[in-house]
Amino acid sequence: MQQLAQRVVFGLLYVLLVIGAVQFDFTFALLIALFGVMVITEFARIANIKPKWPIIYFLIVLIGLYFGFTHEILNTYPMVFNTIVGSAVGFHMMLLHKLYTGKPYTLLHFQGIFYVVHGLLSMFIFSFVHGQFDSNLLLSFFVFIWVCDSGAFVVGNLLKGRKLLPSVSPKKTISGFLGGVILAGLVGLLVSNYFPLLNALQWVVFSTSIAVIASLGDLIESKFKRLAGVKDSGKVMPGHGGVYDRLDGVIFAAPWAFIIFKLTSYVS
Repeated sequence: MQQLAQRVVFGLLYVLLVIGAVQFDFTFALLIALFGVMVITEFARIANIKPKWPIIYFLIVLIGLYFGFTHEILNTYPMVFNTIVGSAVGFHMMLLHKLYTGKPYTLLHFQGIFYVVHGLLSMFIFSFVHGQFDSNLLLSFFVFIWVCDSGAFVVGNLLKGRKLLPSVSPKKTISGFLGGVILAGLVGLLVSNYFPLLNALQWVVFSTSIAVIASLGDLIESKFKRLAGVKDSGKVMPGHGGVYDRLDGVIFAAPWAFIIFKLTSYVS
């Protein structure tokens, strides 16, 4: 009961922090910087690598992206952020292949850069996906993932049933996964009534895609923790674990969100 109370309280604080930070590009950049240093440190501990240079690289690139986007320089040079997003997606495909085949992860130093760091940077890049900072789109992205997580937890505990990938995450069920994705799709439909940036179908496609990809990101992190023999990435958020535990789906989904949004916007 105490653990559930802690989970609710710290989960609510996390949600309020994100909602406040996404209102402005500067505060969101600060939030990513804070979360990023913590996530990279936790990942480095799990992967048994040194976090110093990934953190330095992350902060330098984040500062460059911030000034590049806010001064409308990067809009002229899309190759910069396309490379970051593309390299993250490329490494994701490798990680998903190893997750599917059951092979162990290798090249952890490179994964620390392309999976974690470029995933974090993709969160900021996504906030400028159509050339200017969009707090509504950014908040919708987070909401879809939160709804999917909550829906999967509730539906999975109610219906139980067959496990999704028991060798990696013994508690996750197929019913929970489907419940979370469906709920995210319904919220996407609801969002379409308030934010006409996309039409109803496009919002549903975007929200369900993000929910599926974020769930895969959760499994990726679960495998990292299982290989390292740890339950949580840290203890910063009682009831949740570490910041990496809280952001695993967000980090994985961010570069894909950039690509999916571009595609769904183009196909109208």
